[in-house]
Amino acid sequence: MAISGAVIAATTDWPSAVSKLNSWNGFKLVKGVRCPVCYSLVIPKNFGLKNEKELRILIELPRRKVDDSVAYDLDGPLFADSDVLDHFLHLALDHGYAPAGRIILNPDKYNMLIGVETSEGIEGTHVIPLIRGYSGLNALIDQGDYQRLARNICHWSAFEYDFRITNILISEVTRRNNPAFAGALSTACNQEKALMRKHGEKFVE
Repeated sequence: MAISGAVIAATTDWPSAVSKLNSWNGFKLVKGVRCPVCYSLVIPKNFGLKNEKELRILIELPRRKVDDSVAYDLDGPLFADSDVLDHFLHLALDHGYAPAGRIILNPDKYNMLIGVETSEGIEGTHVIPLIRGYSGLNALIDQGDYQRLARNICHWSAFEYDFRITNILISEVTRRNNPAFAGALSTACNQEKALMRKHGEKFVE
């Protein structure tokens, strides 16, 4: 299934208040999972699976939760964007659903708004687990995305001062017969390491 980058059509009937997300399309707001006062979003297990309309609702959810047209009427912080990304990861890994995986690899392409806190760690929490766990890797990642993904992953590793998981990823990608992506990762990470050495920064690998 091909997903366009367009946002959901205006005909989608969105709740007028955040609290009304509870039970809307089967969603549930649960308090106390991530923190005592935080609300997490529980998404029906197969929501978005081979259903473009549902998939696009998920894409739009993080944007809608900060939309001024949706009244904020909860007594604590709303769900993290990672709740939606977790669901995409579930669809991709547990059901082999490539469209959900491609959204994780490039949220901007699909106009999915990801907050700074989530986006800064998405490589470690979602992108790398997706690449390592998805069986049809060559079908999941377009060759034109190799360089961008490699830069993002290796920059995240540099931010963490830890290249161990990236080295494992390179070995796994090589074993899975994708030398081009493995080479892009190796080159990007070597560049990050060289820059860190130049500035006297220490890291593990």
